[in-house]
Amino acid sequence: MVATPAVRAPSQARAGAQVHLSGTGFRAGTHVQILLDTPRPLLLGTALAGPGGDFKTSVVLPHTSPGRHNIQVTGVAALGGHLSLAAPFRLVADQVELAPPKGDLAEPVLLTLSFTLPLATWLALEVLGWRSRRSRPDRDGDQ
Repeated sequence: MVATPAVRAPSQARAGAQVHLSGTGFRAGTHVQILLDTPRPLLLGTALAGPGGDFKTSVVLPHTSPGRHNIQVTGVAALGGHLSLAAPFRLVADQVELAPPKGDLAEPVLLTLSFTLPLATWLALEVLGWRSRRSRPDRDGDQ
């Protein structure tokens, strides 16, 4: 019995991440090529189909344009001939693109100001009130 040709890949992954792939329906012992459909197909790796015509492997996704892509798996079909399968997925921007630029002090400065300005205002008003109370003559005491 020949397995139904299929390829399994994650539906979403980050650029630079290692992803696990598996497939069925290939001729036992043949090499399977794994490609990414960038503007020019990019070879991600190869795998060897086992005795049942299936393979399992991991590949690292390249740093390329985020968005919808296909992982294309090609090789010799179990019954002969060329077999090409595609697994659609979404490539998410890598961590480097999502991280704020180094040396950007805007957020820490704004956070510091949001705490220190109200505190400094309160402290200044307390000192002015204390000085005001101290300079006034005592109403209940000896005058």
